[in-house]
Amino acid sequence: MRTLINNNQESDFPAEAYEPNSPGDDDVTSLKRSLLQKAERSHKKLPGLRKIPLPAIGIILLVAVVNGIVWIAAGIIFSV
Repeated sequence: MRTLINNNQESDFPAEAYEPNSPGDDDVTSLKRSLLQKAERSHKKLPGLRKIPLPAIGIILLVAVVNGIVWIAAGIIFSV
């Protein structure tokens, strides 16, 4: 089911599922915005990183974190 949201954009979520005024929504949104602004500032300052798109850096960091978690889990499993 597609519904129209502001500026005639379509969304796959029903309009009633979106609650813009839920209590924790503002905190999460402001935290995401704050982290994104810090990442963009750092990205603009470092000449080598400016050549790599910011979303690509995010994906690389995500893969590195998941890889670290897998190695920790493997170490725990094989040490027993």
